[in-house]
Amino acid sequence: MASADLWFLENIIDYAGIFPPASLPASKSLENYRSFRGGPENWILGSLAWSCSTLGELSALLTPNDEIELALIGRPSTSWETWQDARLQDVEDVNLILDKCPGVAAATYESRLDDVSRVADALNSLRSLGKETDIYIELPWDQPLDDALAELATEEWARVKFRTGGKTKDAYPSSVQLAGVLKQCIDLEIEFKLTAGLHEPLAHIDSANGAFAHGFLNVIMATSAAFQDDASVEELTAILESTDASLWSLKKGLSFDGKQLSEDDLNNARSFFGSFGSCSISDPLEGLKKLA
Repeated sequence: MASADLWFLENIIDYAGIFPPASLPASKSLENYRSFRGGPENWILGSLAWSCSTLGELSALLTPNDEIELALIGRPSTSWETWQDARLQDVEDVNLILDKCPGVAAATYESRLDDVSRVADALNSLRSLGKETDIYIELPWDQPLDDALAELATEEWARVKFRTGGKTKDAYPSSVQLAGVLKQCIDLEIEFKLTAGLHEPLAHIDSANGAFAHGFLNVIMATSAAFQDDASVEELTAILESTDASLWSLKKGLSFDGKQLSEDDLNNARSFFGSFGSCSISDPLEGLKKLA
């Protein structure tokens, strides 16, 4: 069971063992997920992140006793036309595994859209799926996002996903970039999830590539500040950039620099920040132990 002080982190990690940097074989990733589900760390575990393009491999590994919620990652595409074709193939493969494995459910479906000018078209394509599962459209950092987020906000079922790390330094958004989209998501009432680069509770320098890596506690605190206090981008940036563990406490929930979040504050923050993808469960847990 989760520590009573960490209840606000329940189900926050979508285990992504098959994805980089772990890049585990399908069998090992599924084995790990089963182990986590049956172990003391199950409280922090959410869905099993899996690529739609390899659902056939997962299907062959499942048993009738498996009960799994999937965070389905859509096939990549290189153009609007291939994006539409990829969605059709995704739906076909998802339906196959759901029909074959009654214990499997599609908790979320996530698709990257490289051309943000196509958000309205993408929403039309995904509308029928939004009635059955939570839909996230992943947006890139290298294009203006204001209009795309405003378009997403017109559909209550639509959510947004952002990548917060990767193999190289340039895959990490700056604190100002992340603060900006957090504020927009709160102002527009859009739920979001993040993926990659969030293995640690607090922001730090990634030893592997020298990037400034964000912390998931920083994100929760910044999300709360945006919602509760209408904090500015500059104020959110300062929270996201805090690496000083002495300013943070996990006693009775979460506090930063003397500000203690209430139960309602934390619930509100998590109502926006649904989860983050990680190929590690142990790294976030070890980081939390160091702060306790």
